[in-house]
Amino acid sequence: MKKMVKTGKTENNEGLVINSNSSSYLSRRIKKGRRTRARYIDYDYESSYTQSLEDWDEYLIQRLLLDGKVKGIYATKEIYSGDQLEIEIYPEFTRKQSKAMGIQPIDKKKQQEMQKKLNGKNSRKKFWRLCEHNFHNGDFWITLTYTREPSGMDEALENMQKFIRNINGKRRRRGIPNAKYLYVTEEVSEDGEVVRIHHHLFMDSLLDLETVMKTWKHGGRNECRRIEKDEDGIQGAAFYTAKEKADTRRRKYKKRWSGSKNLERPPEKKHHQTKARDIRRMVRDRDYIEQYVNNARLRSGIRRYDGYTYSHSSVYFNDCNAQFYIQIRMRRTQPKKEGCG
Repeated sequence: MKKMVKTGKTENNEGLVINSNSSSYLSRRIKKGRRTRARYIDYDYESSYTQSLEDWDEYLIQRLLLDGKVKGIYATKEIYSGDQLEIEIYPEFTRKQSKAMGIQPIDKKKQQEMQKKLNGKNSRKKFWRLCEHNFHNGDFWITLTYTREPSGMDEALENMQKFIRNINGKRRRRGIPNAKYLYVTEEVSEDGEVVRIHHHLFMDSLLDLETVMKTWKHGGRNECRRIEKDEDGIQGAAFYTAKEKADTRRRKYKKRWSGSKNLERPPEKKHHQTKARDIRRMVRDRDYIEQYVNNARLRSGIRRYDGYTYSHSSVYFNDCNAQFYIQIRMRRTQPKKEGCG
């Protein structure tokens, strides 16, 4: 009889030798017959693409597809801002892949801080999404100015906060809930020239316009327009209000914005159901993008973007990681159905 020696190894039913030290690891990997999924990092994909394919000829695009190819995992994010739907298709990377490509994962705390600022294209886009989702036709777009200019940005912000408190006080006395608002305080014009401090304000119209305008006690040539959305919603007004940071006469003049706590965040959805072959075709044939979104189906067979109509799209390329980034805009043209985005 052979003497049994404890080796730390066992045989499975197929005669394969398994190290007992790794058995717990394997059991975790194959628990309930499912393999663990690779974890993909969050990163600022909107700042990752470097070139638009709009002016590239067909030969160059074909070479990109042959050389770089569409590989790896692509995520599809859907942002529902009022009647506007943004679809963003972008590659995802594991931590190991991102390190090799020099892509920095998003730090959650830093991400929250970044969302409070109004610097650059991505922040202006977030500002627009909030406007689009919370304000409607007939709501107010107001510019408030001064007869006597405040001593600085701090005093201007205090004036605006007092104005909002007074507005909410009048609303409460009339049984109206606190105002939904977004405002930008700035001291620079659209072309970067230094101007007098003023405020741009979006506000709901539950309190009458005359009362709102009389509540501002600092004079000035104030303006008020009613919001009228077009095919791009309120984008023109929002992007004008949230202009880029200017650098004039070697000084940087910041714009600061603030919003009410009762603003609703645009809902977002994310999935990985856009196939690589469809992405390749979108890059090769821009007309296919409209065809794809108009015919995309859920697993239940229902149109994924039912009630929405294609508006426009852009395709970008990153020459560092050789990956494509696709942005698509749609708008709701049919009433919202229960359970839809």
